[in-house]
Amino acid sequence: MHLSRILIENFRNFSKLDVALDGNVVVVGENKVGKSNLMHALRLLFDPSLPDLPPAKSLIMM
Repeated sequence: MHLSRILIENFRNFSKLDVALDGNVVVVGENKVGKSNLMHALRLLFDPSLPDLPPAKSLIMM
C-alpha cells in the first residue's frame, strides 16, 4: 500500500491536517504536538473496530 496524502479534520488536536506524502516518511516533533494522535488516526483507518472517544468526524486517506 502506498499513501500519497493524509487529510485529517476535527480529530483530537487536529482541526485540519493535509499532508502530501512521497517516499519514506518520518514523524518527529516536540512533546504534545500530535504525533501519537496522527498514529492513532492512521490506526483507526486500518482497523475501524478500535474504540475512540469522541468518534472521529472526518478521516480521509488517499
